Amino acid sequence: MPTKKANGEGSIQKYYKNGEFKAWRCTITIGRDDMGKLKRKSFYGKTKLDAIKKKDEAVKEHYIIFNPCDNVTLPKLPPKKEIQIFTVEEEITFIKSLINHRNRALFILVLGTGLRIGEVVALKWSDINFKNCELKVQRTFKRVHLINNESSSNKTAIIEQQPKTVNSIRTVNIPSNIIEELRRHKTRQLEEKLKAGETYIDNNLVFPNEIGQPTDTRNLTRSYARALKKANIPYKNFHAMRHTFATRLFERKVDLPAVQKLLGHSSIKITSDIYTHVLPDVKVKAVDTLNDLFADL
Repeated sequence: MPTKKANGEGSIQKYYKNGEFKAWRCTITIGRDDMGKLKRKSFYGKTKLDAIKKKDEAVKEHYIIFNPCDNVTLPKLPPKKEIQIFTVEEEITFIKSLINHRNRALFILVLGTGLRIGEVVALKWSDINFKNCELKVQRTFKRVHLINNESSSNKTAIIEQQPKTVNSIRTVNIPSNIIEELRRHKTRQLEEKLKAGETYIDNNLVFPNEIGQPTDTRNLTRSYARALKKANIPYKNFHAMRHTFATRLFERKVDLPAVQKLLGHSSIKITSDIYTHVLPDVKVKAVDTLNDLFADL
């Protein structure tokens, strides 16, 4: 097996800085220096495909003769898995089963606003406008691996990031009944804070852990799974609550652009592609409302 890399040969991988994902990095070999060491050039892209295409810049700048990626046939993507949603009956059963559950308000808020898991755990009380019944999505929490060149230890940490896309930074209306649930949750949180005493670190988070620190999404998904089991509801991933929110909106004839904005999707096509299974049913129900016009046929 050859041990030397030819010009243009390289790698594509995620690039992290201070534990935070920055971009996809395409690194290629462009020759050797006077000492015989490999010389490399890096190009960056927002997505993996963007990074691959950046190799064209290497051709234009004469680092390589041609872009070897041009001759690569990409494999077909596997068919998308059908999204999971709660039936109306399951959703009602789940909500009723959450009495006295510590994460009751969190689960109900996700069902009523469609927030992503990283968005909901990063909410601060200052993001919620009780008077106008709305919240602002301005940040997200994510657990990342910390890279330490001096140690092989595999440590992780929860960090604050910008939301997924520019459109993810948004204002979302909250159903008035859920606003009241949040008020009750805030009271319970104050009781929890008093109980913890000096060990509590107040980060102004709406859904922190028992001592005020950011909630680990791994623990949250475990709590969610246990809650489903207790309610005798077949397991659905956490994101199913977000899909359920969107589905309920479509069932109530909310138009596609409005749902896109509430979910924070970067384009209306994304929303349409995800919920293609729902839209035909909505159209059928809409047409069925015309039946009374033809009752005497």
